[in-house]
Amino acid sequence: MKLMKTLAALGSLVVVGWALNIVGVFDINWPWETEIAAQRETVIQEEPAQVVEIEPISLDCHARVHADVPVRATKEHMVLGQVYRTDTVDVRAGGDVDTCVEGDPTTWEQTSVGGVSVRIPAGSIHFERPRVDLHDVDTDFDKGLAGKITDALPWVDDDEILTTSALAFAQDTIGGSECMEAAYEVTEQMLIDAYTAQAIEQGLDPDDVSVTIQGRPDFDQNDPDPAIAADEFDFEIVDTGVRCTVAPQPDDGPTDPGTT
Repeated sequence: MKLMKTLAALGSLVVVGWALNIVGVFDINWPWETEIAAQRETVIQEEPAQVVEIEPISLDCHARVHADVPVRATKEHMVLGQVYRTDTVDVRAGGDVDTCVEGDPTTWEQTSVGGVSVRIPAGSIHFERPRVDLHDVDTDFDKGLAGKITDALPWVDDDEILTTSALAFAQDTIGGSECMEAAYEVTEQMLIDAYTAQAIEQGLDPDDVSVTIQGRPDFDQNDPDPAIAADEFDFEIVDTGVRCTVAPQPDDGPTDPGTT
């Protein structure tokens, strides 16, 4: 008799819960409507990335942009649609990207007064090899008390994937349009200085050399295609509108583009 009363009470609770769910009083994720265990990763940039240094380098890549990117990645662990723990990793990742010029489109023309006019189509400027320097990464991982208790559950993985997601986002940011456009005022002048120095090495007077960059580069050339990114990564990017800034650069006068 006691068992029958218990089963009847449980049945009544299920019916009441179902009715309240139907009318929208609260939402119930029934076991047959959702995965038993699931995870959701998000990546967010709460503070601006910062270009910390822009240095001249040699060869066809005349400027190297160094940037720091703060990233927070979170992973929500869910059972029957309910979050029972949240892992968080805060990452500060440093890295760099090179500003290079494709040689063939650049033209060198002698002027009527014996000087040289150098024209660089902006479309020949490429931002190459964006990377995170793994020796310049700080991480702080927190899984909270619930994480420590539930680490032994078979569907819980470690934080390596979460950290990898944060670093992948940081690399895209280092070579992305926001930082490349923010740094361009400096990198543009470095390109002009580099070609001027080449002309001077050929015996020309600096006053007889004119270097012009025609147009503006494609700053978003390294921005990931959203469709491809969705297939490649499992994390969701939270757009906070945070941008990239440039730290004050030392004004040391003209630089030697032949040094690295």
